[in-house]
Amino acid sequence: NGNDSNLSNFLKKVIANPEDHKQNREKSNNPSPLHKSIREDDIEEFQSILAKNNYDINYNFDYSYYERTLTECKTPSLIQIAATYGSIKIFKFLWMQPSIIFDDNLICYAISGRNYEIIHICETKCPIDRAFQFSINSHQYELTDYFIDISEGNKESENLEDFEDNEDNIYSY
Repeated sequence: NGNDSNLSNFLKKVIANPEDHKQNREKSNNPSPLHKSIREDDIEEFQSILAKNNYDINYNFDYSYYERTLTECKTPSLIQIAATYGSIKIFKFLWMQPSIIFDDNLICYAISGRNYEIIHICETKCPIDRAFQFSINSHQYELTDYFIDISEGNKESENLEDFEDNEDNIYSY
């Protein structure tokens, strides 16, 4: 099982260097310098690390037991991490790359990051019904209200209309 071997490898690293483990545990973040540059929205350091290490723009991070931010994907991409941490400079840099790959759930990462500029950028290419559902599930009701408001102005959003008619709708007005 892949999870067992990941946990076993993690345990070996902890035993080999307990001081590093304690420091990383206290920081509660992925210890990767690339990840840190994204969290801090340090575009110069980010670009330097990408170039020095020849990372692909669609690079995915390995799972980190230290990361406190839970994401839908165990191996999130650079743009997903930028959205999660609200790192607008790095997000825009990645968004503008012609070969960038992202899926419909990118807007959910943006909602987690609560950077409205990133959310608005994602709205241009990600389905709003997914964002609407995620805002409800994550109890971000001001964003739920926002998605209701924009769906009322855009009656082409049949997915939201279907959702409003669903008796499982937990959001109360």
